[in-house]
Amino acid sequence: MAIPEKVSSDLATVLSVARQRIGPGSDENFHLGTHPISLGRRANAMNLIASLALVIAPIHQLPSEILALIFVEAAQPTSWQSDAEWHTHTSSFACALRLSQVCSTWRQVALRTTLLWRVALPLTKKHSSAMLREFLQRAGAGLVPMDFPKGLPKSTLTTMLEVLPRAAALSVRCKDILNRMLGDNCPVLTNLHTLSVTVTCGPHESRTAAFITAETLATVTLNGPLLPMPWSRLEDLTLHTPTVHAREVLQALTQCTRVVHLNVIMQAWRVETTPRTDAHILAYLQSFKLHFKAVGGLHFDTMFWSLRLPSLCSFTLELENNFESWQASTQAEFTLFLLGSPHLENLGLRACKLTATDIHGMLICVPKLQQVNLQSCSGAAFTSRLVECLTYDAANPAPTLVPLLHTLTADNIFGGDDGLEDDEKLWAMIDSRASPASGPFPITPLRKIHLQFDDGWMEINDPLSPAVRARIAVLKSRGLDILIFG
Repeated sequence: MAIPEKVSSDLATVLSVARQRIGPGSDENFHLGTHPISLGRRANAMNLIASLALVIAPIHQLPSEILALIFVEAAQPTSWQSDAEWHTHTSSFACALRLSQVCSTWRQVALRTTLLWRVALPLTKKHSSAMLREFLQRAGAGLVPMDFPKGLPKSTLTTMLEVLPRAAALSVRCKDILNRMLGDNCPVLTNLHTLSVTVTCGPHESRTAAFITAETLATVTLNGPLLPMPWSRLEDLTLHTPTVHAREVLQALTQCTRVVHLNVIMQAWRVETTPRTDAHILAYLQSFKLHFKAVGGLHFDTMFWSLRLPSLCSFTLELENNFESWQASTQAEFTLFLLGSPHLENLGLRACKLTATDIHGMLICVPKLQQVNLQSCSGAAFTSRLVECLTYDAANPAPTLVPLLHTLTADNIFGGDDGLEDDEKLWAMIDSRASPASGPFPITPLRKIHLQFDDGWMEINDPLSPAVRARIAVLKSRGLDILIFG
């Protein structure tokens, strides 16, 4: 309880006078009135003054309600924690525990503040069900994030299952919990919003219907199994399912009609051709990261003709090195896929064995593109031919290729006849896009261009002449983020 302002002010005045009378710098013959004070009594008096000063410190004058708000903000910094971090992050619990151990006043405030304890508990084999119940009691009747790590005692698992309907976020790293959700033991997860599952389980465990009951589920991360989900409700989905057949993954994706952010690591198809069906429209998808593993097969054209993404703004495609060259059929399907995404602004291609002609064909399909990232692609991807296509010419009556492009990054670039054989062409492209330009088709000035040559080629010679290096240095001094290195 805060001390009244009048009492606090009077006590501060008394302490100030006392310090002047017996503190450092006062008369060597320490007196209290007309009586001398021994060194021991003086030390005791100074300790008392220090203790009383703590009582009137500003932090102790805060009302309990304000102190509780500060505690919650300190323990649950939601401004920098994403949903994915929130449901497994245990530093919030450690913070709450420390706050409750500072002093008796803070402990009382902490124990009364139920929101302070609605955090993920760092459960291990050492934690008993009784301890779990105590902290759940501190959290009150509100929603809590829950984490199921491996190796929990059965009694602890039982206690957590009893309160599972209170879970707002759930992290499952324990296969036993899935086994306890089967059949008539299926819980109803009405309040579940965020889910992360990282387990290795067989087909029996994967049949739990628990997550389908989650009417508010929006964010899901699945590492390993492809569990039954309310796919049509999800807004943010991450699938790391390289052991699941590509057909099953695609079937799940086609049901995600409300998804906005999608991150998928999956195997490719075993056969080159699959029965063609009508494309499925994911009208709200804005960000899509797609990574194919060379596990089940080496064919992935099916993905491109199966989906239409009219709101897509960012797309990244990554292939493992085992994949063969980029086939003509793949190029045809991929360009149609890009044409179905007219708002695409960010395109990333990693480890794709492309040619400059392939990339030029892609860029024609995405006139609103603003960022291009070519990482670990073949040396034939970024060549003088592509540079010439990207060079802006105000006198050319034809529309400019990707006129809104402001960021270009690429690596694994080769010089010579098979790559960038002429640094003057590269400079002409950079210079033509480095500043605002007028004309029938104006362009956006470059903000960032990072080009990395292959290490082996750079050891032979710098691909740029001193004259071009000097011009680039001038552009850099004017604010352009430009790096051309090996």
